[in-house]
Amino acid sequence: MIPTKTISKTIINHKVLKGFWEIKEKDINNRSKDNVIQMGFGDTTVKKLILEYITNAKEHIFLASFILSDDEIVKALQNSTSRGVRFYVLTSNEALLEKERRTDNSEFTESVVNHHKSIIKKLEKSGLVRGSPFLHAKFVLVDVFSNPRGVMLTSNITTEALTRNPELAMILQKDQVSELFNIYRYVFWSQADQELANQKWGKFEKRNVPLKYSTKIITTIKGKNTLERDLINLLKRSNGKVYVGSYKLTKSTDFFKALLDYGESNEVVLFTRLHPANQEVYDILTGKPNFSLYAAKYFHAKFVVTNIEGLIMTANLNEQSFDDGFEVAVKIGSTKAFSDIADEWIKSLEYEFIHQKEVSKINSKHVKIYDKQKSSFNQLEITEKNFYENKVTESIEEYLQMDENSIRIPTLNYQKSITVTYNVEPPKLPKDATEIKKKSDLKNPKILKEFEELLFDKKDRSIVPLYFYKNKLYSPVKDIKAYEKTKKNTTNITSEMFSVVSERI
Repeated sequence: MIPTKTISKTIINHKVLKGFWEIKEKDINNRSKDNVIQMGFGDTTVKKLILEYITNAKEHIFLASFILSDDEIVKALQNSTSRGVRFYVLTSNEALLEKERRTDNSEFTESVVNHHKSIIKKLEKSGLVRGSPFLHAKFVLVDVFSNPRGVMLTSNITTEALTRNPELAMILQKDQVSELFNIYRYVFWSQADQELANQKWGKFEKRNVPLKYSTKIITTIKGKNTLERDLINLLKRSNGKVYVGSYKLTKSTDFFKALLDYGESNEVVLFTRLHPANQEVYDILTGKPNFSLYAAKYFHAKFVVTNIEGLIMTANLNEQSFDDGFEVAVKIGSTKAFSDIADEWIKSLEYEFIHQKEVSKINSKHVKIYDKQKSSFNQLEITEKNFYENKVTESIEEYLQMDENSIRIPTLNYQKSITVTYNVEPPKLPKDATEIKKKSDLKNPKILKEFEELLFDKKDRSIVPLYFYKNKLYSPVKDIKAYEKTKKNTTNITSEMFSVVSERI
């Protein structure tokens, strides 16, 4: 019997993808360096630190957070009053909170916002709670007049942000605590617009508290903004690699324009959240080889750190933070220490931006590609596809001619390669065919008339092995050598009612 043969063909996908995100395997190892604490990935260090500050406070607690929804911290605030401690909470006013919830539910889900609202009303019974139309700063200060301690955070004080999000916290020095308190007092008494009393937000009597400009804390307060200017000057003084982090960033700020100029001759490592609002920036940076981008689903840290100095801050790199928000930034002591944290993020964040790469050379199993029509990121699988197909040929001639050029390859989309394998079978003698040894065995007059002179000798015997099935004659052969002999003996036959086939097993 003529055997089944196997033929294969592989096509490599040389299509080039531009501006996409590879999804990496996570390699998590949080680090804390000097007074900078790396947050996220389930680590509770900063939450424990805040609870320690509140629990051990003797006189005052001053807290600022756009949103507040951690039950343990709220309980600690409430319990502090039993020790004679007074606490003050500055948060977003209701209008600002609702605006953010409508425009970005990736950070402010309805459940988190509702939890915040219920918690704030509980705190009003034992502390002083005020809302600001532009608050975005996050920090906790305690005992600022006797034993100053404090921490500034890039995260909101919610359970999710304190433990899940890649964030940073900065333990403040005593002089930083004192200067940040002066800024807090100015905003709390002069810039806030609502106070919570009797479970309702309402107006309160403002005080004319002077703002003392800080040398230790850089701020943006509506109408008194210096942060963007200081960030631009930081780039002007620096050279070499710069690390930049922001939850959101826009292309139209002066800082982003300065960063583009800086990146013409220096390496820029940008960390951000994978968010449709940032797509315009991703598009601009595509093809700029000095820019490396890393992202995470919940990334929320903000910083600019060069080889000579750096700032950890609460501000995103957009107009709202630079022009209208209450934001703070603190200088870090060691840029080398921060680079260790950044290196850990490079390894641990889920997404790495790829300027361009052949599909066949993509390392990850999945990628994220922006869908402009849907304003979202599609996750696509990058695979090596293998297809197998059984092919039963119509003739031994077709069987012999089948090679890799006969293989049809499906359209390549996001496959690294496609391999198609055909198992090619020769035509076989039908199972129920009857053997024809002499002319009289053939009972079909029409077939007999057509083939009696071609397939039978003068003694009416068949000149080749012959079988009949359903108005057709078959000549079975055991191998290709026998096939060639049979073809030679039947070279004058062109009728479709005769076929040379492989014999049965």
